[in-house]
Amino acid sequence: MARAGKSTTAAAPRLNPAQTWLGVPAGMPGRGCRAAIVGVPFDCGTHPTRIGARLGPSAIREQSHNLRRFDPRTNLDVVAALGLVDCGDVAVTPSDVEKSYAAIESAIEAVIADGAVAVTMGGDGAVSLPQIRAAARRHPGLCVVHLDAHTDAYPIQGYNTATSFRHVAQEGLIDTPSSFHIGVRGPTFVPGVFEFCRELGYNLITMPELRPRRFRRRRRARAQDTRRPAGLSVLRHGFLRPVGRARRLHADLGRLHVRRGPDHGRAVERAQCRDARRQHREPAA
Repeated sequence: MARAGKSTTAAAPRLNPAQTWLGVPAGMPGRGCRAAIVGVPFDCGTHPTRIGARLGPSAIREQSHNLRRFDPRTNLDVVAALGLVDCGDVAVTPSDVEKSYAAIESAIEAVIADGAVAVTMGGDGAVSLPQIRAAARRHPGLCVVHLDAHTDAYPIQGYNTATSFRHVAQEGLIDTPSSFHIGVRGPTFVPGVFEFCRELGYNLITMPELRPRRFRRRRRARAQDTRRPAGLSVLRHGFLRPVGRARRLHADLGRLHVRRGPDHGRAVERAQCRDARRQHREPAA
């Protein structure tokens, strides 16, 4: 009788692979890969209580196994259609801004070099700047749609969560008049935040303006040319309120319900598509 726990064969050991997002293959994007997951486990580590965003990529991967990969309306296997891979995490050192920014920029540049779209998981708001630096070199004239409760373009100094989009604009990395901050709400810890954001050239749509009736007017007025390359940045902590969560007034007041988020995304897409069709029909001046 074999002893419990003792191997009696020379078979290869059975090991579970390292966890990836939704179990997709691990590795860098190759031919036919249209999108790649990249973890950016960085936070500035300077806030007295809000630290730990560096743990975001591992937590997102863990929860991704509750998702499903087929779209029931089209029966499309989204993972297969994109040739999706998980590149792993950028090697960063939380709170070391200079070295981590260089590492993030280099990693994103390598991931998108052959045309794949980097789908990144932070990390705090500070990680936007090095990613946009890399994307802007490959996509001149880049536009950004930033969904967040905060502009991250505050009139203060330094490289931190509150200044990413200030530096993005001041470094000339994107087309700010064609870029949007959507869902912004207050209060703020310094005055003049909304005014400074608009001075930088951004379009600003606050959370009250995002409510359906008002937003329909805004999106008709602000629809842009969809032929431009665009980056999407979403910070859930301030923009969407999860379903089933206790409604703590200080945390949830003013947020968009998570069920409404996709509706607004589709509304923006429809408005932009209508604008693109209109421009196609109109003769050039």
